[in-house]
Amino acid sequence: MRKALIPLSILLFVAFGAQGADRKQKFASFVVNSRESPELRYEFSEAAATSNDPIVISAIGRNLLKSDLENRTDLQKIWLGRNVPKAFVIQARVQVGDCGVSQPGEFHHCDAYEFKDPKTGKVHAYYIYIGNWPFL
Repeated sequence: MRKALIPLSILLFVAFGAQGADRKQKFASFVVNSRESPELRYEFSEAAATSNDPIVISAIGRNLLKSDLENRTDLQKIWLGRNVPKAFVIQARVQVGDCGVSQPGEFHHCDAYEFKDPKTGKVHAYYIYIGNWPFL
């Protein structure tokens, strides 16, 4: 399945291009599925992609499983490809604690991606919640 998600991320990046990172508005929710296993569907939440309102990736109709972990980064790349302006240059990917949302039994962590706008030099951060992924 990992191989099937990578071309999808490229397709989404090319097809949708980059949408602005206006933090006053939330990024729209959307769903992707695997070409190899169409029954595996993942949803990206509507959120501002900030530390207080991170994007949450969930599996539709079930909890995320350990086997889903192999797709976590590819799924994040799909979201980034759809929502980060194409001209922005990645600066860092870091894991941060104290991210805004969590359910009982989850830890408050996010993957934070930082991108630099080459025109302005400003760095923009996008937060994707990872506390709902089964790491253990």
